[in-house]
Amino acid sequence: MISQKLKQLMCSVLIFGSVLTVSGCNSISYLSPFKSNNSSLFSLTEENNLYNSDSIASDLCVILDETKFNSNDISATGAGLFNTTNKETVYSKNAFLKLAPASLTKIMTALVAIKYGNLEDEVVLGDEVVITAPDAWLCKVSPGDKFTLEQLINAMLVYSGNDVAAAIAVHIAGSISEFSKMMNKEAKALGATSSNFMNPHGLDEETHYSTIYDMYLIFNECLKYDVFRDIISQTSYTCTYTNKDGIDVTATWNNTNGYFTTQINPPDGITVFGGKTGNTENAGRCLVLLSESESGNSYISVIFNAQDYNTLYEQMNLLLEKAK
Repeated sequence: MISQKLKQLMCSVLIFGSVLTVSGCNSISYLSPFKSNNSSLFSLTEENNLYNSDSIASDLCVILDETKFNSNDISATGAGLFNTTNKETVYSKNAFLKLAPASLTKIMTALVAIKYGNLEDEVVLGDEVVITAPDAWLCKVSPGDKFTLEQLINAMLVYSGNDVAAAIAVHIAGSISEFSKMMNKEAKALGATSSNFMNPHGLDEETHYSTIYDMYLIFNECLKYDVFRDIISQTSYTCTYTNKDGIDVTATWNNTNGYFTTQINPPDGITVFGGKTGNTENAGRCLVLLSESESGNSYISVIFNAQDYNTLYEQMNLLLEKAK
């Protein structure tokens, strides 16, 4: 009798544990090592042959079968269009392929800074802002200049300054390397498990990479913060800071987003609210956008590694034409 009850108890524990493993307790899309090609619960990732379980990701878009999308629709190496209103992946190409993210990295930098920093903090810039890489995009600030953290985040997201991104990292974590650890820890917590960040600005490094889907997850998390939404919607940003000589300086930085600062227009019926650009030799042209269709659906669209500036926006418009 006792033996039979013990067996029943053990079976109950095993069943309960299995249910918890599959159903989860939150909305992060976890990776499962169990292959299940015929199951609607799992999606193959090209890089590591793991499967993303969407049974516990009811508030996220998931990719169940990337082969149903025509990869020839978009010439960029990677692309994704995610309907965040209906939680639907509208288009996906190489969404799990590890690629150089260029300055899209700064989306994660902003998330860590907004989440763990005090926007009103005064930040005295150090030598970290002296960046000599030939393809570095700089706000041209100097060691000894004084900004608030909020001013630095604005300059980073609007103008994409690599120097101010480095200043943010050192202020938050004490060093670039320690801040990178914070970025990677935060990425993993979001389920962005195929990313590895080596710096806060996105200048090319061999082991600095992300994916279309990870960038969707990170950007989606950032949109929960009103300050982030407000910053990326600006066509330009003006602030007054104190330079190293104690003189107040007013600077204006224009947005690098072509939808805001050039003659590029989105498809009819699409409103672009903001986003983030990226560009390095290795990464090509990259872009993440928040937009809305005339039906009221919100979309996150992501492109990695387009050939050039014009191609990037041509490809993004092709992607946005799929929005309903």
